Amino acid sequence: MFTLNQEKLVPLGASITTAEIKQQPDLWAETYALYKDKHSDIEAFLQKLSERHDRVRVIFTGAGTSAYVGETVLPYLKGKVDEQKWEFLSIPTTTLVSNPYQFLKADFPTLLVSFARSGNSPESVAAVGLAEQLVKDFYQITITCAKNGELAKRAQDDTNNLLLLMPEKSNDQGFAMTGSYSCMTLTALLVFDPLSVEEKLTIVKTIR
Repeated sequence: MFTLNQEKLVPLGASITTAEIKQQPDLWAETYALYKDKHSDIEAFLQKLSERHDRVRVIFTGAGTSAYVGETVLPYLKGKVDEQKWEFLSIPTTTLVSNPYQFLKADFPTLLVSFARSGNSPESVAAVGLAEQLVKDFYQITITCAKNGELAKRAQDDTNNLLLLMPEKSNDQGFAMTGSYSCMTLTALLVFDPLSVEEKLTIVKTIR
């Protein structure tokens, strides 16, 4: 695929997706740089939750392919965190919207981690709205590729909602999610893995 020129890729409808797949290693480096810039804010945000509550339910959620981000990182992270302090779940937004009372408990402090390429999927916005209504101690980390999307806008000026924007070029224009998926996955791992910043950088350099 990478050996074909634009004259051959365009008729196949593959030029955009090919370019977006090829640029991913550069996006991962930019993703790490964005994480490092926000590292202090991230640590302070998680520390605040840890100090306020004995145990926090962390729900990874998203619509469509974004839902797979949570499913991808969940098994690894469950083996890395103190499960007496953090209960990790991965629940698609469609499931949250159709069964809110099964997962959103009023008296269970909850951190909703929303993964979103555009941040405009109706079920993603609805899931946030339901959680805001149902959970008394409710917090969010919004991981999105679109700074002007609805989820990003809702995070503005909300001290209980930490907005983590992905590299601008990760907002894929092709049909398949490539850089958006991998950058959001990497960000989730960077945020919740207890490894040091230096150890994380070494891993990012290795995967590139």
